[in-house]
Amino acid sequence: MSSDSPNQTALEGQGPHEAKSPAHLQIYNPSPYNYIPLWVFGYALNMEEMFAWQEKHDPQEKTFDDYHSSYPTLKEIERRLYGKPTLLSTWEVVKHPIDKQVAFCFTIGSNRNQAGLENAKNRLRIRKVQKVLGIEKDVKPRWYKVVKDP
Repeated sequence: MSSDSPNQTALEGQGPHEAKSPAHLQIYNPSPYNYIPLWVFGYALNMEEMFAWQEKHDPQEKTFDDYHSSYPTLKEIERRLYGKPTLLSTWEVVKHPIDKQVAFCFTIGSNRNQAGLENAKNRLRIRKVQKVLGIEKDVKPRWYKVVKDP
């Protein structure tokens, strides 16, 4: 499946916070012979939104001016989600749905494996991410194609 398949185009064309069933997604395959891109399901925060989160929840932390220097804020969000920093992939770099700039998607599920697809349906995981990020209950997560080189 090429990266320009109709299913992927449909996902990219969704509104900024519309969820779409992962049933049509295939499991991620990095092989160049049968490449299937990695998609993640969650909420994406651009740099402005990350800065606003930091100012509200962790104001003593040094401010940042690019995505590389936002790492302490990413780790603080992870700590609040999981109680401690984790080796799990809790975020991926994506394009923000509104401004198309680099954003961090805090993942609820993915097409990395079958368990990741099932996680995308987990209402408790969705609500936990909403609470930590300060996102209203009625704002739905969405699928994002992972950006390899921002």
